[in-house]
Amino acid sequence: MSDLTETADVVIVGGGSAGVVLAARLSQDPARTVLLLEAGHVYAPDAHPPALLDASKIADPDHDWGYTSRGNDQTPRIPTPRGKVLGGSSAVNAGVAVRARAADFAKWAGHGAEGWSFEDVLPAFRLLENTPTGDDAYHGRTGPLPIRQRTDEELTPSLGGFVEAAVAYGFERVYDRAERRRRLSGQRGGRSAAERGAGLSDRGRAPAAQPHRPRQCHR
Repeated sequence: MSDLTETADVVIVGGGSAGVVLAARLSQDPARTVLLLEAGHVYAPDAHPPALLDASKIADPDHDWGYTSRGNDQTPRIPTPRGKVLGGSSAVNAGVAVRARAADFAKWAGHGAEGWSFEDVLPAFRLLENTPTGDDAYHGRTGPLPIRQRTDEELTPSLGGFVEAAVAYGFERVYDRAERRRRLSGQRGGRSAAERGAGLSDRGRAPAAQPHRPRQCHR
């Protein structure tokens, strides 16, 4: 850490899901010095170990704090995964990107939250996303956060069976939740049991530290 300046304008303790984003955004101003402190491992963007890139592996022991929560008499201690790595729990947990319903944004706007209607926040969602699927009117192609939907072939047998059962039961099959939620913004519910999608990069899990990595990281 000898190349760090002796003082910093902003000190952020914890490079978790929020910390890395905050550090990256604040450090975009070249006149501002940001110091991000992280207790866990810090990997180069192309050097993440396989355990962190595999979205099917939850709470890798080499990158977890090992916390537990109090349960009940039958299960007194419940494992509570918390990531000990740059990116925090987003690096060790399942990565799922879900937008709020258009009806939820409409309620916020109805309560006086100006600038929070679905139409107001949609440009921000589009700028954030980097996804190859969906309608261009609702999805972005060049944002910092890689998002893709799993194809039917990628679904596990149980997931595929759930979707098929939901459709057979009468639920609508949905391929683009963002577009459907806009159409149903004034209807009750506004969601379907057959909806599917995951916040995964082409390599697997997409922790917050990858798209929002600060320009310089020191351990």
